[in-house]
Amino acid sequence: MRMVFYDLSDSHFEGTKCELARPGQTKSHGFKSKRVVLSLLVNSKGEPFSWDILEDYTAGVKTLTENTDKWAQKFGFKKMTLVFDRGMVSDDNLKHLENSLKYQYITALNKNQISGVEGIKSERFRNFTEETLKKEIISIGLTKYDDNTYYEDLGVDSDKRRHVLVFSPGLLETHRKAREMFIEKAIGELEQEKQSLLEAKKSRQVKPTEKRIDKILNKFKVNQFLSYRLESTVLTKNSGSEVQTFNLVYERKTETIKKAMLTDGIWMLVTNICENTEPAEYRFGPRELIKAYRDKNRVEEGFKEVKSFLKFQPTFVYTKEHVRAHYTICILSYLLDVSITNKLRENWIEGVSSVNKMYRILGRCEIGKLGLKGDKSRILKLTSMTNVQKNILDMFNCKYLGMKNHLKSIGVKKM
Repeated sequence: MRMVFYDLSDSHFEGTKCELARPGQTKSHGFKSKRVVLSLLVNSKGEPFSWDILEDYTAGVKTLTENTDKWAQKFGFKKMTLVFDRGMVSDDNLKHLENSLKYQYITALNKNQISGVEGIKSERFRNFTEETLKKEIISIGLTKYDDNTYYEDLGVDSDKRRHVLVFSPGLLETHRKAREMFIEKAIGELEQEKQSLLEAKKSRQVKPTEKRIDKILNKFKVNQFLSYRLESTVLTKNSGSEVQTFNLVYERKTETIKKAMLTDGIWMLVTNICENTEPAEYRFGPRELIKAYRDKNRVEEGFKEVKSFLKFQPTFVYTKEHVRAHYTICILSYLLDVSITNKLRENWIEGVSSVNKMYRILGRCEIGKLGLKGDKSRILKLTSMTNVQKNILDMFNCKYLGMKNHLKSIGVKKM
């Protein structure tokens, strides 16, 4: 429990009502009139220990400050390291955690916040591409973490927050391809708007036209990379009447794009853990901080399992008590899954690569009911167990379940 991982997810109801649901945008299914927001805390082994369905949910950043004090009181934490996604980062949240003696945090900044970090020296990355060699990356002061990741501990800034810069050539390629793709898509729609304006049948107004163009730029999130202006144009119809319209002129903001490229391939960790953190066992080096943030996918895996394999959806109950109970059953089922997964990691069994595979293997171990036609008497017989099935039972100290004496005690004969 020294380190825990926190995240939020959402789900929705298809029924006519749900007391906990509110209208809102879901991550996977768009806008839903009955959305519910799920919270989950897991420990470093991925085991869930706190969960809830949030009422009056407004934003991820707010729930963090409201919940941390409750957790400290409920679980009696003397000190805990909280790892959470960059979507919950706000100055108020970080200050709340920094002012508490019970919490340390590890999270990351959004890309648009990176350039404002003290000591980043982003000019060093000006000529970097996905082809940049390892020796060039190391030459500017970065240290190798793995084959595609390099880092630099920037130390503690004036706000007493520590930053660790992490650079990945693969991520640099992803950032640049994504930016160019969105710019090109926006230009494509701007060209359609331009053509529509130049073929207008009725006069166009400035404000509605600007609103449509801004909507295109917002849609692809390229407002900062493309600029435009409207040039008044008069079209003369065959009848001699005039149509007041515009010519749309747009261009790339070359300098802004170049500036954005300086932080391509970079993500930035922020934490209040430093070299004099007490007690010493709660201190982390940059490599440990990177690993901890990457390990936050354990809580994401929990949500994925709850929604897909354990089927949180569809939900057929709607009162607060019943919906929370339904979620609790799903989480406890996930706890069983995680416990089994951790066992498999400690005790490798050939042919058993996942918890789902283990369920399928054990599912083939069946009890059959045998009898003669016209005779009401029946006997129960267990199918012969394979070595893999026996090894799985042995791993959980349950080998006795397939033994003759136990089977006899429950009225089953062994084949």
